[in-house]
Amino acid sequence: MRKTITLIMVGAIVGAAWSPSAATVVTGNFFTEFYSYRVKLPEDQSQLRSLQGLRLNVRDALTPGLSFYVRGRIASDISNKLTSDPDYRVYGAYLQYKTIDDFLSIRAGRQFLYEGLSAFTLDGARLKLNYKERLSIAGFVGTTPGPSFFNYDEINEWKDSNAWGGRLQISAISNLKLNFSYLEKGVRDNLDSRLAGFDARFKRNRCSAELRLDYDMLFERMKLFSIRPRYKLKGGHSIRFEYTYRKPSFGQSNIFSVFKSRPYHQVRLNPVYKISRALYGSGSFSYTKYNDDNRLNIRVGASYKGQSGGVVFADGYGGTKLGLYAFILCEMNPKLDLYANIDMYNYKLNRDEDETETSISTAIGGKYELFKGLRARAELQILSNIRYEYDTRFYIRAEYNFISRGISQGYEGGESK
Repeated sequence: MRKTITLIMVGAIVGAAWSPSAATVVTGNFFTEFYSYRVKLPEDQSQLRSLQGLRLNVRDALTPGLSFYVRGRIASDISNKLTSDPDYRVYGAYLQYKTIDDFLSIRAGRQFLYEGLSAFTLDGARLKLNYKERLSIAGFVGTTPGPSFFNYDEINEWKDSNAWGGRLQISAISNLKLNFSYLEKGVRDNLDSRLAGFDARFKRNRCSAELRLDYDMLFERMKLFSIRPRYKLKGGHSIRFEYTYRKPSFGQSNIFSVFKSRPYHQVRLNPVYKISRALYGSGSFSYTKYNDDNRLNIRVGASYKGQSGGVVFADGYGGTKLGLYAFILCEMNPKLDLYANIDMYNYKLNRDEDETETSISTAIGGKYELFKGLRARAELQILSNIRYEYDTRFYIRAEYNFISRGISQGYEGGESK
């Protein structure tokens, strides 16, 4: 599989450089960024992390319907090397073939999957069939990389870590989409998890609703249930309600799976009130009920042409918090944007404590387009909390987006669409 991913990456780059088809579309993004910060554990030390990344997509390469996709990055520290440096990550590297009518789609290589139940990276293949936008069937099989943070890109054998499953989507009924999904994972030649899922989406006029149900077939219990109805009122107002039941669970290979976990219930209400053409008031009210405790979160704020601010309050499990937040954005000219944000909180991790701690986080930065496709961003961050009396951090990023539409049409810099 490692050789396969390498070949796909080379093929994508070669396909981008040499594409005989005038229909070929190449989109891509190159970026480099630097971030300086200070750590106190295990010792007081300054870090300057550098990160370079690439995203490249070649559509209709060599033959119509064939595409290459690559996305990855390299990270390292300039001032004090970490044991994992240089840190290579390949998030995606696959070949895809899709028919003109979108009836058949085949993808092979490293890819990010979201087929109803969960989102994860797969080293393998996915096949998808569509029928007149009314019926869609997808199936996938392969191994999963990992398992730890520092060897995330390790390509495993089938016996070490694998996954397979699929999803059936039905859109035959107007305004309603139904999805049935299945996922099975294995670790070290043992069955790790087996899940079945169902979700539905409904939208008509001003009303919409989403429903989701995940069922753990190994332990024969519901893992997740949620429902999210939303209603748009006249005048630009809206209100959304959400109820979630979740039973935390882990695969059988995880040590935490032997501990008993209890479910929790959460209700959330999100109203939005349109005061004027560009001024909105909004709120978020949530209440989480655990087995022997609860948690209340309230956020009330407003937004106006890119500016926003408000108040946050939380109490219950995890402590108490009261604070303010604000974000300001100024368009100096079509190429330059300046912004600033601040978060100020008084909190205590144990609500029975008498004294609170103060946390302040501020950032001042700007985004500038040097020329078409090339953008730069710089940001100064200042932090103050119980660990840092005064901590200054710097973040710099430059990225170049481009799009090319075949040899006969030449090359064009700019952000890919």
